Amino acid sequence: MMALMRLFPLVLLLACIHGAPLLLGKFSYPHAAFSALYPRAGNSGYDLLLTSFGALTSDVSTVADVGNLLGDVTKIKPVSFSHALKWPNEISGVPIRALNSRYVAIPDGFLVPTKTDGSIQLYNLDAPHPTLSTISSGSGSWFYHRVLWVDMNKDGTLDALTCRANKPVIGAARGELVWFTNPPGHSVATPWHENIIAAGPDIFFTVTTFKVGTRSYEAIVVAEFFNPKVSVYWTENARQDWSDKASVRSLVVDSTAGKPFDVLVADINGDHKLDILVTTNSDHNGTVVVYEVPTDFRSGHYTRHLLADGYAVHSLGLNKGGPGSPYLLPGTTSTGRKPSIFIAGDDSAVVSLLVPTSPTDPHSWVYTRNDFLTTGTSTVGGLSFADVDGDGHVELFAPSYDEGHVYVYRL
Repeated sequence: MMALMRLFPLVLLLACIHGAPLLLGKFSYPHAAFSALYPRAGNSGYDLLLTSFGALTSDVSTVADVGNLLGDVTKIKPVSFSHALKWPNEISGVPIRALNSRYVAIPDGFLVPTKTDGSIQLYNLDAPHPTLSTISSGSGSWFYHRVLWVDMNKDGTLDALTCRANKPVIGAARGELVWFTNPPGHSVATPWHENIIAAGPDIFFTVTTFKVGTRSYEAIVVAEFFNPKVSVYWTENARQDWSDKASVRSLVVDSTAGKPFDVLVADINGDHKLDILVTTNSDHNGTVVVYEVPTDFRSGHYTRHLLADGYAVHSLGLNKGGPGSPYLLPGTTSTGRKPSIFIAGDDSAVVSLLVPTSPTDPHSWVYTRNDFLTTGTSTVGGLSFADVDGDGHVELFAPSYDEGHVYVYRL
């Protein structure tokens, strides 16, 4: 398994896809792994953020104002700003209000020997002479894959929420759900205070809000890979303050579907109720499944539905699997339409578009799968998309690791 995923502003996407995505071209970026789009100051376009990694080298790069470069995609040249990280994973733009500047967050490390002692790095794009700053703390060799920004202690400041994992060559894997407190003044000069929520979660997760009666609960939904299960964490604290550890609760949604890889929460079947969408990673039959969230998410039965299966590895190697992360292209939910779903294939070497066969029927869970990008044996990493050139059409960026390319599509 090569971990490759997502975090993107879905509200910027079009309502639905009409026809197949149009390939605009591809540009060179060796060992392309994760991509993200970060709005520029004043909403004047987007910067494309990219990471790559390998046994000997790594890179983190930007493509400034990428929407102005679509006339000839082949001429796009990412500009590197760091080769210092061990294994940079899901890069993302930090919300401006978290640090009062345009920072990039880079979770780092992997289970490969010499790469296991990872970290969370920040990089200030607005600084005249930017450098990497480490905000993760704590002992032990942990690797990180995703960072989300949430006010965990309800002090009005966004904190860094993450999962981390340790996987020795011999022995059981460990994982932790943890957050780092954004300090007064937002200083990144020293590591931030560490707060462990629970043991177990390891790679990918998402944050959502579930409503029970008149009360809303902030919840963390986790795709636990090494000890396979989908879980939900929440707090019974009246202020939703996660620093009150005694109030944290958890529930196992499912431990029988395979190895959960990534997770998102949305209304998948158009019934105006939230569902949990999960990809499960396998070398021969990776799947995409949905769980209907019960009326009270803290109890009751989560009904599982299979949307797609048959994702298989097409290259040799240890610990390979597919698919990778799911992404939504929202439908017009106000009229009950269901979203189409993009799937990054990971080691199954495809990008899929899953389209509902009955877009307005909430009782139908049947989707048609179209692998519109097939790379042969090249791992497909973290997708990103937005209308980067302001023409009313969304552009999709798909990293192809072994080919050393980033494909660009218009939807």
